[in-house]
Amino acid sequence: MTWFILSLIAILFWSGSDLFSKLGSRPDDKYSHWKMVMAVGVVMGAHALFLIATGTPFSLSISSPICPPRLCISCP
Repeated sequence: MTWFILSLIAILFWSGSDLFSKLGSRPDDKYSHWKMVMAVGVVMGAHALFLIATGTPFSLSISSPICPPRLCISCP
């Protein structure tokens, strides 16, 4: 049941992010949305560089099933 609550929280934050990004962009600026995309990319890139520089361990493999086992017939 916790996956359901976490998915509702994710939807709430995602919709709030979308709302504020639309409110924050200026209608008269043609490149306002691109500026926001670039700013988000810079912040995410800086975060990735920080994690790499501090030696945080990471793995590219998926360690947990993508779907809840009770709802799937076969999970990877």
